[in-house]
Amino acid sequence: MSVLVLGFCGSMGKRRIRCLRRLGVKHIFGYDIHPQKEEIANDLKINLLESIDDFPGVHVIISTPPDCHIDYSKHFLNKGCHVFCEASVVPSDRKHYEEIKLLSSEKNVVFFPSATIKFKDSIRYLRKQIDRIGKVHSYDYRFAQNLRTWHPDQDIKDFYVSNPETSASREMTAFELSWLTDLFGSDARVCGSVNVGLSEISDSTGINDVSAFLLTHSVGILGSIVIDVFSHKPYRVLRISGSKGNIEFDWIENYVKTFDTSGSLIDTFKEENTEVHEGYTQFSTEKMYDNEVASFLDSCKSPSLPAECTIEEDYAILELVESIEQFSGV
Repeated sequence: MSVLVLGFCGSMGKRRIRCLRRLGVKHIFGYDIHPQKEEIANDLKINLLESIDDFPGVHVIISTPPDCHIDYSKHFLNKGCHVFCEASVVPSDRKHYEEIKLLSSEKNVVFFPSATIKFKDSIRYLRKQIDRIGKVHSYDYRFAQNLRTWHPDQDIKDFYVSNPETSASREMTAFELSWLTDLFGSDARVCGSVNVGLSEISDSTGINDVSAFLLTHSVGILGSIVIDVFSHKPYRVLRISGSKGNIEFDWIENYVKTFDTSGSLIDTFKEENTEVHEGYTQFSTEKMYDNEVASFLDSCKSPSLPAECTIEEDYAILELVESIEQFSGV
C-alpha cells in the first residue's frame, strides 16, 4: 500500500506519518509547499513529490491548513482516490459538501473526515456505559489547553489557529462537538453562546480564546460546554446526569467512572495505552490517532459501506459551530 500525506511538514502531517509507520505502511509519499520540504522529507524518510499528480497510489491523507481541504479533497476524489481529511472548520457553501458526497459515491471511494476523539478508548467505553444511567438529562463539559502547547514545534502565528476563520477556539468547538454529538445527538439547538478574547493570546493574534455555549438536543438533553484555549493547566472533564445515575470522564486523570442513584461508584475504566509523543500534552495520546487512521484504511477495503466518520456528520457539526457563532454575534 502507498499513502500520500499532503502537508507533511506540519505537526499533523508528521503525526499521520507516525501513525502510518506504526500501522505497517511502508510506502509513504509527501507533498508540501514548505520552503524546507526537502530537508524535512529526508528527516522523515518519505518520498517527496514535486506535483500532487505524481502520486502512484489511491490513499490520500490531507493534513494541510483547513482552507485548502475542499479543493484538495475534490481533486483527489475526481482521480478515484480514497481521502482522509483533517477536521474542516472553514465556512463553506453546502454545495461543496454535496459535491464531495456525490464524487465519493460515483467513484466508489471513501471520503473520511477526521473526528479523532471518537477513536479514544475511553470515549468508546463511555459510549457503551451511557445506557447504565438511564435517560440522560444533562451534561457539563469543560476543555482547557494553552494554545502554545498544541503544535510545540510551530509558533502560533505561523499556522492556521491564529486565523479568525480557522481559529483555535473555533477548531476545538468543532473537534469536541464531533464526539459530544455522537453521544447525545447531532440534532441540537443553540440556546446561549459567548465567544470572547480574554488573554494575551487574543491580544497577539486577534482571535477569540474562549467559547461558552448551551445546547438543547432534540432528544431532551441540555448541554453546557466551555472551550478555553489559554488555560495554563490543561483539563478535559465531562459530567453526565441521568435518571439512574451519573458518569464522570476525566482525560488527564484517565478515568471513566459510573455512579448509581445513591452516588456510589459502580464502575471504573482506566485507559491502558496513553503514550504521548515528545513535546505534547496528555491530550495528544497517540493511540487514538492510530485507531482513526486504521479505521480509514479498513473502510477503503469496502467503500460502499458506511465509514465511522461521514461527510454528513462533518457538515452538521460545521452548521452547529456557525449557529453558535451567530448566536454570540461573532
